[in-house]
Amino acid sequence: MQPLKKCLPALGLGLAIWIAASVPARAVELYVLNPDGSFAAFDPQDGQIHSAWNLLASPLHGGEPVGGPAQGAVAAFPGGLCFAVPEAEPGAAAGDATAPIPYRVVSAELATMRRIAEWRLPQRLSAPPRLLFDRAGQRLLVEWQDAAAQGASRGASLVFRMAVLAVPGLAETARLVAAVPAGSPALPALTDGARFTPDGKAILDRDRIVRLAGGTFTASPVALATTPEQLARLERYSPARADHHPSYVLAAIDSDAGKVLYLARSERPEVKGDLVFTFDPATRSSTPPIDVPRCHAALLPDGRRIAVQEVEAPANRALSQTRTTGRLQVIDAVSGERLASLDSPLLAGGLENVRLRCVSPDGDTLIYRGGHAEVVVVELKNKKVWTPNVAFSADLEAQCAFVEN
Repeated sequence: MQPLKKCLPALGLGLAIWIAASVPARAVELYVLNPDGSFAAFDPQDGQIHSAWNLLASPLHGGEPVGGPAQGAVAAFPGGLCFAVPEAEPGAAAGDATAPIPYRVVSAELATMRRIAEWRLPQRLSAPPRLLFDRAGQRLLVEWQDAAAQGASRGASLVFRMAVLAVPGLAETARLVAAVPAGSPALPALTDGARFTPDGKAILDRDRIVRLAGGTFTASPVALATTPEQLARLERYSPARADHHPSYVLAAIDSDAGKVLYLARSERPEVKGDLVFTFDPATRSSTPPIDVPRCHAALLPDGRRIAVQEVEAPANRALSQTRTTGRLQVIDAVSGERLASLDSPLLAGGLENVRLRCVSPDGDTLIYRGGHAEVVVVELKNKKVWTPNVAFSADLEAQCAFVEN
């Protein structure tokens, strides 16, 4: 473990954030990992640092990475973490940051960071692999793009590979491959928003469903089924233009609990608010559209509540010029009832800077990136918004997950 004073200066942009879920008689820690390997754990209740070190200089890594800046990935399972870290090659000179480098996946105990097991990726990569756990935390998916196979292909196909590992021993139980035409709208590549469906048979990634079967995996768009009542409500919200085309944009913006959250935004300057509703691809049923302020919204893990982060109108304002007001509502996805309402300057700022990064499994604690790149904790039950007294910057694409210690 590296001394605290040596690691804190390395905490900068590009953080991945992990929050340990609060359970009786168990410690709660906030874990922070930078792409450069600097790592910290502190108590989110009072912001006190428990430990800090550099992952790449720890026994979990074993040496310096190859080919420029280090890049890593992480996922959490009950009682531990899995890291994808660059493989050390002692004596190798630093080269092109985009040159392919070897990676390993390492599992470690959450409390001690003791190495449990490791699994080496079978080829060098130009970017870190994606990691995704199933909801039970017993199966880890490791996905990467095979650029070498793509280059050797006669067609313009993108090749993706996926290994299925048992946790925590990281024994490989399956290997899958997918090839899709370049430019295909249904790429099977996982993103930070990918989550398994409750039955564990598919992965829901906003408006895409990724299915694993028969040695391959495929992605297909969610087929939204709108009812006549929904279409009539959307038409009343924002009547069609003179050419009879819709004057609103409908987009899938989030997914959880097997449901997809859709947002409708009017292109008419006189319309000041948005509409939100959820859709369940399994049952092909949806909730009624609900009027909300112009917003950036997210579906909470129970699939029954929506967090509505209010932003300034009008809709045609550039993202870089749009600000969040600091007002946050949580509403019932079916009735539209306001379940919680908060207003804090910590949640105000440019929309490009203030973003929801993760939510606790019970949906009662929300972690935002604040306007000054700080971590902001929102406690819905206590109606409390605060920031830990630890100074570090969180990247706009910071990954985040709650884990139980």
